[in-house]
Amino acid sequence: MKINYCAASRASETVEIVPHSFVDNGIRWHIRSYDKTNKRFWDFVIGRIESITESSSEVTIDESMQSDHQWNRMVRLELIAHPNIENLHNKKAIEFEYGMEEGRLIIQVRAAVAGYWLRMWNVDSSLDHSLEEKSFQLCLNNPETLYDVDNALLAPGYMKQ
Repeated sequence: MKINYCAASRASETVEIVPHSFVDNGIRWHIRSYDKTNKRFWDFVIGRIESITESSSEVTIDESMQSDHQWNRMVRLELIAHPNIENLHNKKAIEFEYGMEEGRLIIQVRAAVAGYWLRMWNVDSSLDHSLEEKSFQLCLNNPETLYDVDNALLAPGYMKQ
C-alpha cells in the first residue's frame, strides 16, 4: 500500500509499505512494515497516516516479516528491583509484586519492541543503574542485551556503547 505519512522528523511524504504487524507501545499504535521507499523495516504511527491507497507492487521475501531481523529476534530482559534506596525503599515489595525468583524477573520481548517496553515499564536501563527517581523501581540487570536493538535509545538511561 502507499501511505501519505506525516513524520515527526521530516516533512510529510508518500511511502510504499508492506505492513505485517500492529504494535501497541503503551502510548499509541504502530504498524510494523517494510518501507519500500526507504528500504528498511519501520514502525509507522497509525495516527500520522494521512491517506492510504492501494499499490500494485509485488512483495519480495526481503520485504516480508520473515526478513525483519528486529521483529524476529527475541531479547532476554533480566529485571531486578532498583538498588537505589531513594528510588525504592523496600525491594522485597517489588520482588513480591512481580513474582521474582532469586530477585530476578526474566522476560523475553521482540527486539522491535524492547525500547518501547522498557520505557513503558520505567525500567532504568543505564549501565550503572544511576537514574534517580521514584518512578524507576525496576532496572535492567543485563543492559548489554540491547546491543543490536534499533530502538534501545527509547529505554530510560540507555546509552549506546
